[in-house]
Amino acid sequence: MATQIFISTHSPFVVNSVDGAWVYKLGTDPQGVSKVLNKHLSSTANSYLSEFISTFGVDEEFGDGTQQELELFQNKISTLGNENLGRNLEEIKSLARTLLAKKSIAIDNTVAIELRRLSRIKNIEICL
Repeated sequence: MATQIFISTHSPFVVNSVDGAWVYKLGTDPQGVSKVLNKHLSSTANSYLSEFISTFGVDEEFGDGTQQELELFQNKISTLGNENLGRNLEEIKSLARTLLAKKSIAIDNTVAIELRRLSRIKNIEICL
């Protein structure tokens, strides 16, 4: 006698809450027939973020618009040279203000970390 148990979740916290459970990612083939796309063993050593990426296929931390703004902000910081430092720094600060206006603790922390890193690397004080 075989037993089948079906559990469905959209929570990475549930997926990585137990060790050694098989996680099956389901989908459909071109004809619309349901099938297993891949499977892996769950592990409490996986972070919920790694489960978002590997199990749920979510590779962005924020929604599209916010993610794009954050990537632009981080790109501006990573490519900041010494020429036109003042003008480019003002642009970075403007992007930081736009992101901080979203009133999100996660974004606030990310912006603060990036600005502290930039301040340390360029040996400048950054005031918003």
